[in-house]
Amino acid sequence: MGCNNLALMKGIGSDTSIAGCVSICNGSSGGEVVYPKKKPGESGCHGINCCQTTIPPLRWFVKASLESIDSRSAPEGCKTAFMVDQEWFISNVTDLHAVQAMEYVPVVLDWWTIFNAEPNLSATINGSGVSSFCGSNASISRVGNTSRYRCFCDGGYEGNPYLPQGCQGKLTFILLRMSCYKLL
Repeated sequence: MGCNNLALMKGIGSDTSIAGCVSICNGSSGGEVVYPKKKPGESGCHGINCCQTTIPPLRWFVKASLESIDSRSAPEGCKTAFMVDQEWFISNVTDLHAVQAMEYVPVVLDWWTIFNAEPNLSATINGSGVSSFCGSNASISRVGNTSRYRCFCDGGYEGNPYLPQGCQGKLTFILLRMSCYKLL
């Protein structure tokens, strides 16, 4: 968030950018520049005072940068960059500047393992060693038609399936209405 900024994510072991976006100001010193307004209820950033991008699938990044694209911009100007769960952002943020005051925002990371890289993990795939890879109350499943696998909590459980006791049971309360009848 901010204007005249360039946000980039770069790949591992290279300086090649894998994702990025540019935000521009909604006016200029030479006179006011008019940009299209956001539609009512829309919470996305489209390049005016803020921008957003998506981390490409199956990518890792180790370096994020946020820099000015206008040398005349004040270096102390407000620049903010953050990762956030896209669904949460669309559903919950109506005032983009309110995000700057938030202590934290939710992020969802996608984890998996590649089994063909570790031959002795094949026991996990055929079911004899699931507990050695996934935590208790968790199962393993293949990600599409790939060699990637991920753990998930079994039905009725929630939490982190990769931790030994990460999937905990949900408490479910069932209220039964009972009527008493007297038989004569």
